[in-house]
Amino acid sequence: MSNLPPCRRLRRDAPAAPCYDLVVLPHQDRALRVRALTTVHDESFIVDLPERTQLDGYFGFELEDGRVIELIHAEEELLEVRGNLTRIAWHFGALNLLVQVEESRLLVQRSETAEILLHHLGAAYHLTTEPFAPEAPVQIDHHHHHDHPAATAPAPPDAAPHSGDPF
Repeated sequence: MSNLPPCRRLRRDAPAAPCYDLVVLPHQDRALRVRALTTVHDESFIVDLPERTQLDGYFGFELEDGRVIELIHAEEELLEVRGNLTRIAWHFGALNLLVQVEESRLLVQRSETAEILLHHLGAAYHLTTEPFAPEAPVQIDHHHHHDHPAATAPAPPDAAPHSGDPF
């Protein structure tokens, strides 16, 4: 196994020249910051990004010498669901299952939990093997501030002073 230069930059678009090699990754391995990867031709390189990045939506890895390694989504065992997609998607979300949402179907990673749920809902589904690109969970930056207006508002003029004794 030979070692390639590191990658510190991702590419969103295909390069003008052919790619040097390919990396095939399943969904669970497509979020990374620092990781050693191996190409399909058994060459290794280090990915060293400034922050953890979800790779869905990127074309590939640009090595420090300018060569590009294309990212391919690995085929995975999935359950393909058709029918009342809104209802089924709601139940998948309630169980925090990752879902690939399409116009006429849902794809979810095959698991006992998903199969039991689908059976319980009476949903039609079948096993398929294809690349999986689920909806990315929305990250909400929730700040809870403790300076609530009600807590800092002055007491009404007719309020008795508080003695500190709760009884």
